[in-house]
Amino acid sequence: MNTQATRENALAESSLHDLPDLIKKITCNEKIAESKLLALDIQNTLSQRLQLVSRRETNRGVKQAPFVVLTGANMPAVLSAISFVSNASDETLLLESSQRKRVVEGLYRRIAA
Repeated sequence: MNTQATRENALAESSLHDLPDLIKKITCNEKIAESKLLALDIQNTLSQRLQLVSRRETNRGVKQAPFVVLTGANMPAVLSAISFVSNASDETLLLESSQRKRVVEGLYRRIAA
């Protein structure tokens, strides 16, 4: 056997042991990318729906962080912060069932789509 083949086979054998970890990393990165796309879709839809009621509503975009509750998900996963209860106008809107319904419908429609 020539030395090139010997080197390649040696690398292939050692990389086979790493295959489960490699697949796990690829899957994790794929889920992160899918999650970001889902989050962008949800954020844009919610922002548009909420701006129908309050023009002051701004699209704050999507932030990425390692939330423990999303770790290990086998599917795209997002965590959505809808409003700030410490904000008086947000609180007032959230007290209205029609506003809560708009939020829920916005979430549902994007996820279902």
